[in-house]
Amino acid sequence: MKVNVFAIIDNRWACQLHRPLHAASHFLNPKFYYSNLEMEYDLEVTNGLYACIKRLVPSKDVQQKIVIELPLYKSGSGLFGDDFAKESR
Repeated sequence: MKVNVFAIIDNRWACQLHRPLHAASHFLNPKFYYSNLEMEYDLEVTNGLYACIKRLVPSKDVQQKIVIELPLYKSGSGLFGDDFAKESR
């Protein structure tokens, strides 16, 4: 019996990668986000980010503060635009 190892690996990755936590981590990783600014238009990624915020942050006030700060992250402003932060990307 011949087993397609790559099919098993691909199936396993597909089950694990397409989860809200993975999408949020991908979005919030500066190395990935700033090298592909179109990522914010990927519905799977942005929906995963918001799903994680809702699940991991019970306070509506804190959720709102996070959402208000996201444009700073997206534009690389504030502390995200600091030389140290840019070099770390």
